[in-house]
Amino acid sequence: MRQRARSIAAVAGVMLVVMMSAAAQARQSEPSAKPDGKPASTPAPSPAPTSSPTPSPATTPAPAPAPAASPAGTEPAALPAAEALLERFVAATGGRERHARLGARLSTGEVEVVGQIRGTVTIHQKAPGQMIVRTVLAQLGTIEQGTDGVRAWEKTATRPPRLLEGTELAAFRRQAAMHWAMEPGALYREMRTIGRSRLADRSLLDVRLIATDGSAMVASFDEQTGLLLATSWDVPRPDGQKIAVRVTYERYTAADGVMVPMRMTTLVDGRAISTMTLEKVEHPATMDDGMFTMPEDVRALLAPAMPGAAPAGAPAGGPGTGPAPGSTPK
Repeated sequence: MRQRARSIAAVAGVMLVVMMSAAAQARQSEPSAKPDGKPASTPAPSPAPTSSPTPSPATTPAPAPAPAASPAGTEPAALPAAEALLERFVAATGGRERHARLGARLSTGEVEVVGQIRGTVTIHQKAPGQMIVRTVLAQLGTIEQGTDGVRAWEKTATRPPRLLEGTELAAFRRQAAMHWAMEPGALYREMRTIGRSRLADRSLLDVRLIATDGSAMVASFDEQTGLLLATSWDVPRPDGQKIAVRVTYERYTAADGVMVPMRMTTLVDGRAISTMTLEKVEHPATMDDGMFTMPEDVRALLAPAMPGAAPAGAPAGGPGTGPAPGSTPK
């Protein structure tokens, strides 16, 4: 049980790291708890997306043109290029000009983990790749995850602080980038449209993205609206098996002229384990870089510098150093 909880915690991602960390702690506090049954091998899209609130016409981006549909009885339309789908997503959520004007984001809302643990979440995010996520849960206290754009860390009320490494680090740093779809080449070395799928009554176009660290993710875009409705990926377990993870995005709503999903549901092996519902998203004109500074108790975990090496916290050119690649789930 503990080993599986740690594997789940390794999934990472903005909301994902927060909620899975809480889920891991909850499961560790209940060692006798066991799954109700064998989960499905393929993630199931649940719940289905709901209709988003209708913003005023002045703030609602114009719908992105949908790919041409095939006449009845003919072969399906050719798959659009991955680059075209990402560009269409940018257009559907407000366009490059509007996104580029927004350099910081403050999101607040509620989280629910494994159907029994509830709390609040506050996310400070600054372009290109800084982020602090603080979740307060009545049963588990405060959980903080953050990245200064180079390294990432986690602090909780029940466990010692730790540095995020490997898959966790890569995923969290990618999640931290606000404008990932506008500059995919900085994050992904390969992207390709691989087919169509369905989420409830929506037809999706699936894009497989290979990140610069080699991790793979499938991003699923609504074929009609161009919006991102799901991301899916696998996480290896210590026993050689894989955990199937899926995050669905719902209730797209206008915030300062761009569309953002206000509800994110995370499924692991087909079972919904957490939901984040944002209540407010705003874009401050400024955000202090100091709030993204690595805490001293986390900095103390860094390996002592070798003779002639850069001081702790300074980029040294090796793994985990240098400019952050930026942004999306693994």
